[in-house]
Amino acid sequence: MGLVAPTDCWVAGFELESSSPFNSRLSKGGSLLSHDRHYAFHVTSACNLIFFELGEDGVKFVWATGTLALDCVLSLSFEGVLGLFDKNDFLLWSTPRQCSQPCLLSSSLVIQRDGNVVLYSNAKATWDTGTNK
Repeated sequence: MGLVAPTDCWVAGFELESSSPFNSRLSKGGSLLSHDRHYAFHVTSACNLIFFELGEDGVKFVWATGTLALDCVLSLSFEGVLGLFDKNDFLLWSTPRQCSQPCLLSSSLVIQRDGNVVLYSNAKATWDTGTNK
């Protein structure tokens, strides 16, 4: 997946963590920002999950789910799945499931220095946007 070690990353300014009921959801209009505010992972008002770079030349869109809904929430489950759900809990987009049966994983979503957004479950990279430079 072209990942760097977890020690070489920026934990997002607002980190999604499955172990915390307070930091496991992101509503539309919400963003995860890199510490230097150079990258943002954002849920748009139209419920498209996008990743973009903020540079001297303006905004450069890097990755998107291509989803559309009136209302939504991005959540990180205890099973290590990052999912975007509409207001009726219909799944719009998600990362692959990490367990075949119910399980409990310690997961977090981070923005790495190389421009990649990575989901870690039990300290192992399980999904990424593939946007590393």
